[in-house]
Amino acid sequence: MRTFLLTVVLVICNPAHAQEVASNAQAAAVSKLTVAQRQIILSNLPTNSDKRCVGIAAVTEALLGRTENLEQDVIPAERLAKTIYDHIATGKAVTYPRELIVNGKQSPTNSKESLAQLSSLVADLYKRDYFRLMQTEPGKERLLTAQDRGIATQAELLRILAADSDHLAVFSGAGWRRFPDGTSNRTYHAFLVGKDKQGKLFIYDPNEPGKAIPCQLFKKPNSITLQWTCRYRDTGKNTTQRYHLIHQEEYFRLILARRPKPPVEQ
Repeated sequence: MRTFLLTVVLVICNPAHAQEVASNAQAAAVSKLTVAQRQIILSNLPTNSDKRCVGIAAVTEALLGRTENLEQDVIPAERLAKTIYDHIATGKAVTYPRELIVNGKQSPTNSKESLAQLSSLVADLYKRDYFRLMQTEPGKERLLTAQDRGIATQAELLRILAADSDHLAVFSGAGWRRFPDGTSNRTYHAFLVGKDKQGKLFIYDPNEPGKAIPCQLFKKPNSITLQWTCRYRDTGKNTTQRYHLIHQEEYFRLILARRPKPPVEQ
């Protein structure tokens, strides 16, 4: 008993030690995803529809290569979706629980139901801010300015990927998509760019989710573009697309920043 009391007193009297103990306990509760866990997420991702590409890409990045907190309480999917959306603009890692509340029921975070719900919720948050900006001329100008600010060089792209723990990052893209009949259209899209262990670039495209798609990089005087071919949603057709890269974090910081908070009453 005396030994136990002495230990408690030492911990209380040494805040630094107490903080270290708490940090170690928290670290033990948070685990890195295994290859198998990553594959489950990739296999359960929804296919793009109703312009959910931003949501699918953001959810994929937030969950892949990040951490799940084994002791975190189950939370509503809406709360995690809000956290994921907010973190697009900061680049901070997202810690999430093993299970969520989806439509009133408890569901694993990596399940098809949870991933579909998260993707839709994040996409809805994005659409809300996007259409709010489109309602005003200054807002439209901000969108055009942001869409013109892209990744200038291959070295810049590689620096962004190197700074990420799993060498994977969300991007928006402005470019074109060519269909099998030879027609093409201008389009904006969201996707993930990654770098594998051999240093080769690949794409995770929400139109064919879960598949690492090889891509080609083309250099221009003041920008770079990426081109790849993949399935187009659930149409059974393959399309080829080439996009000028817009960095998602900068896009959200400069363009989709929140409205100023009201002043605090004195």
